[in-house]
Amino acid sequence: MTSFAQAQTPGRDPNRIRTVVLDAGHGGKDPGNLGTGRYKITEKHISLNVAKLIGKYITEAFPDVKVIYTRDDDTFVELKERCNIANRAKADVFISVHCNANDSKAPHGCETYVMGLHKTEANMRVAQKENAAILLEEGHQLKYDGYDPKDPESIIAL
Repeated sequence: MTSFAQAQTPGRDPNRIRTVVLDAGHGGKDPGNLGTGRYKITEKHISLNVAKLIGKYITEAFPDVKVIYTRDDDTFVELKERCNIANRAKADVFISVHCNANDSKAPHGCETYVMGLHKTEANMRVAQKENAAILLEEGHQLKYDGYDPKDPESIIAL
């Protein structure tokens, strides 16, 4: 059976990672999680620093892997454009870095979300919150064909 990658690029090994796109969540006019207020740094700053660090580690450990960033400074990149960057680069992996809110007094570890048809209610809430950045984009109603990140039916339809 031919995989999608093989069908798109004959002779290409679909199990080899050649290009990774690192997406530092939020940015510019979208600060993301504001934290507790103890620090002036917000999610957009932390996610950028983490994405750059991940990129450095990948480049050092795997020099033959191309690393592309959706943003490398404090700019707002529309959600659709983040996907376009990965698609234009024919990325094998797309990693979006975020720092989610947590009520725990001693948080540790990380959360990993994999897109698929197995969405849970908690994942739905995270998707709604993260995709709310669409509302900051000019002409979002036309670009996203009426998609409303606050409406669960919109997410399901998408």
